[in-house]
Amino acid sequence: MFYCACVRPPLLYAVETWELTERLEGLLASCDQRMFIYMSRVRWKDKITNKEVRRRCGVENLEIRLRKMRLRWFGHVKRRDENSKLWRAMELEVESKRPLGRPKKIWSKVVKEDMKLNITEDMEEDRKTWRQLISRPTN
Repeated sequence: MFYCACVRPPLLYAVETWELTERLEGLLASCDQRMFIYMSRVRWKDKITNKEVRRRCGVENLEIRLRKMRLRWFGHVKRRDENSKLWRAMELEVESKRPLGRPKKIWSKVVKEDMKLNITEDMEEDRKTWRQLISRPTN
């Protein structure tokens, strides 16, 4: 309970607005997992899986938590008036030339990946249904 109340919130502060790359998400997940292992006093010799350590601590997987946070923020922004600054900022596309290489990951594409779970953009209007949809288990 202490971890969920005092440690995880600063670790995930404003993460719903980040465009998380796989590297950054991996760093957050490994930091989270190391803290669970340290708190539960599991040693490498014990041969206990990460999934078992999380189950013992009673905390949901970080990937699922991040998905819920992003979709909750997306629903909040989409329910706002179309003339609001926040709504306009989300729809803004900056025209510029990208450097060579793989395209940068952008927040809207991350949210669309999260919505592949049979969730569509028009479902955010009903707040109660939206919360039920984004909180259902996926793994």
